[in-house]
Amino acid sequence: IDQQHYIENIEDVNIDCDAKKRDVELETEDKRELRRFVGQLAWAAGHTRPDIAFETCNASVGISQATFADVFKIRKTFRKLKVSDTKLTFVPLQGLMKCKLWVFSDAAHANLKGHASQLGFVIFIVDDRG
Repeated sequence: IDQQHYIENIEDVNIDCDAKKRDVELETEDKRELRRFVGQLAWAAGHTRPDIAFETCNASVGISQATFADVFKIRKTFRKLKVSDTKLTFVPLQGLMKCKLWVFSDAAHANLKGHASQLGFVIFIVDDRG
């Protein structure tokens, strides 16, 4: 499973950036555009691209006070998304009664903008072959 077609159709955020204004807060229209863009990246992150999940979540949390520096950061994540092709592979299982759930989780307290916390998890269904 992959989302390459979806990812190929995401267009770069339409915000003109000036490196000299990195710490200047975005105007309302630019924040709206950033929110739209980050939402598209979050869709990919939540389904097939966990490699961009942290950057996307961090951008999402900070949109209300976003600066041009935040636009530069999320564009870097966008470039990473565009150049690396990731696929999820599923193998046939031997039968549901022989399966187990493997769950891995992690959390961080106050690691996001505004001291928000974050949780992540992944669940695998495995059979005797692991």
